Amino acid sequence: MKQPNTVRDVYPVPWIDDVLDRLGGAQYFSKLDLKSGYWQIPLEQAGREKTAFITPDGLFQFKMMRFGLSNAPASFSRLMDQVLGDMKWTVCLTYLDDILIFSSKFEEHLARLKMVVTVLAKNGLAYSRPNA
Repeated sequence: MKQPNTVRDVYPVPWIDDVLDRLGGAQYFSKLDLKSGYWQIPLEQAGREKTAFITPDGLFQFKMMRFGLSNAPASFSRLMDQVLGDMKWTVCLTYLDDILIFSSKFEEHLARLKMVVTVLAKNGLAYSRPNA
């Protein structure tokens, strides 16, 4: 969907090749999928009117970010960088609403998984059950 009145957010979204290059030497992996990732992010009031749509029942607008908004990937990537901080690229990697936790030792993996889950909970982000 093209949104001509939207100022393009140029925040970088990770390239999948860069993400995969970081995994050398890792033997343990857990993937967390943020449940309806974009839907967990509130839209600023000014941006809500740009999502307006009309039905026979009236005019509506989204209150939460939805997939398909032109700035959604960049905004979500920025949020993940803020939430995960220094853990990104060393403890875990993100690609859109997926988080991959990686490590070379099992005990280290459990500690990393706990760190990521704790940070997500502190920031009110829900995730699906981890797959190890």
